[in-house]
Amino acid sequence: MLVRRLMGTQCAGRDLRLTLSWDDQGRDMELHLIRPGGHLNNAAEDCTWFTCDPPADLAWGTDPTQHPHKDVDNTQTFGPENIYLEHAAPGVYHVMVEYWGSGSPSTNFVDVTIHEATVARLMRPMLPVHQVWDVGTVTFPDGLFSPIDRVTDCSMSWMMTTRGCDLPLP
Repeated sequence: MLVRRLMGTQCAGRDLRLTLSWDDQGRDMELHLIRPGGHLNNAAEDCTWFTCDPPADLAWGTDPTQHPHKDVDNTQTFGPENIYLEHAAPGVYHVMVEYWGSGSPSTNFVDVTIHEATVARLMRPMLPVHQVWDVGTVTFPDGLFSPIDRVTDCSMSWMMTTRGCDLPLP
């Protein structure tokens, strides 16, 4: 029997990973990670479908490891959509979900993973179209998640000046 011992440094993992999934009633949910001091649907401050989907690279600082990334814009049922942040600069980040598409009210799930440990799984039942769910905040460098669980109706301010909800959220 041959045994080999591998030596090296252990991978540290990501500071933050967010995963959004939903039921078969909804179409086109949008996951958002908003940088400290930022606003929903601001092209420089919000990692979402039009700023972070490949090949887009949203620059949050000069260090590329602090740039957020989104894997895919899933416009069908179930999801998932994932946003990753390798190294988070200090501050308070907002996690939001926007019901962008069409369909019936939908149940949404968000998993919050900090330093490779899932710290929360939140559910919002029956989220209507053109509503925004403020899931919570993540504070770095401490890596603390604080749930907010508030829904805002954006139906009267939808796509007037931005790509989605035009209210000054968060």
